[in-house]
Amino acid sequence: MRRGNLAVKYLLSSTMFSTVLPAMNSVEEVLENCRVSGDGPITEDEERFLAIYREESERAFQELLGGNDYWITPWKG
Repeated sequence: MRRGNLAVKYLLSSTMFSTVLPAMNSVEEVLENCRVSGDGPITEDEERFLAIYREESERAFQELLGGNDYWITPWKG
């Protein structure tokens, strides 16, 4: 599963979101997003992938920001 598809599935499984508007540039992408949206709950493997991806993303983001992240602090969860 591609990261974008997993992101759609993850967001739709959350109680915080009721809809997701992913970019779609072809009929195939529309069909793929429809399939993912009804693909059931996040599996353990998908959850592990998301956890690793989240940790790596946060690490990379901190490297990009350095110590100067005053503008993003109000939006951190």
